Amino acid sequence: MSNEKKSPLMERRKFLSSAALLGVGAGLSVPAVISNAATAEPSDIALRDRDLRFIGTEETYSTDELITQIAFNDDHAEYLKSTGLTDLGLGRIALMNEAGINIQILSVHTPGVQNVPGSEGIDFAYRLNKTIADGPMAAYPGRFQAFATLPLQDPQASADELERAVQEDGFVGAMTNGIIGDKFLDHPDFEPVLARAEALGVPIYLHPAFPRKEIFDIYYRIDRPELGEVTENPLQKPLGQYFNDNFWITTSAFPRSDLLHLLLKHISVDRVMFATDYPFADMKQQTDWFRAVDLPREAKEKIAFRNAEKLFGINTNKSCSRYSGLTHSHLFE
Repeated sequence: MSNEKKSPLMERRKFLSSAALLGVGAGLSVPAVISNAATAEPSDIALRDRDLRFIGTEETYSTDELITQIAFNDDHAEYLKSTGLTDLGLGRIALMNEAGINIQILSVHTPGVQNVPGSEGIDFAYRLNKTIADGPMAAYPGRFQAFATLPLQDPQASADELERAVQEDGFVGAMTNGIIGDKFLDHPDFEPVLARAEALGVPIYLHPAFPRKEIFDIYYRIDRPELGEVTENPLQKPLGQYFNDNFWITTSAFPRSDLLHLLLKHISVDRVMFATDYPFADMKQQTDWFRAVDLPREAKEKIAFRNAEKLFGINTNKSCSRYSGLTHSHLFE
């Protein structure tokens, strides 16, 4: 048997095999796995738009403490540690430079601490947020932004932590991960969080998570007879209008030109943002693909960085020069 060190991809395959048998997820989206197939554009045309800036709007991190808490089993923990989730230093920066990504907006690995109750969840969320603020954001100015991790079992504490993270640490919003306990984010209990985000003028990133068993049963059981539901309080605007007015969509882990063009038939280019889903997808594969996409330069700039700059109030011009003398020529050579 070879003593050669196993690659993260080998470890991922090992875990995915066992996870499939257990009927649980790998801690990453299925699309992230699918995207590792040969879906990118041919490399010979990926040289166009080499000067294009990028903001990665869904880039994941974790800590050893969190991995220990959320891992399904030892294989899952081993897999998560092998991916690079806990690397918030020069290793991640090097991969960003290779891919030409100016800024990553960091978010904690799903489900974060949103299902951890009481003071434990509140303290854990604060520690994770300070890990980012005092770690990579301070060490590499301009290269990292972050979504706040919130202890959503306590909505009022979550609202307060969101405000603190935005005002004190410069975070650009918050991330939620699917259902919270047995409630969705539109439950009245979470009004303090939504109101605080609105007051601060920051968005909430809605990231999926695995639903509880009873939710699976409701959504997917074969004998479900309902064909629809009627509400006594109809919406004031068409459903699509709410979507167009209030939502942005990211390309996270989908380096597929056909899907992007389909999306742009229905969603304004002003509402689409680039993301890689690192470390569950390859950063350079994603940027090489997008550089080769057949879109007008103005549209590509909007998706790659301008929409994120506008939404989050950040500036990619500062992301290179503020990092240890690094210049654009280093990033895109």
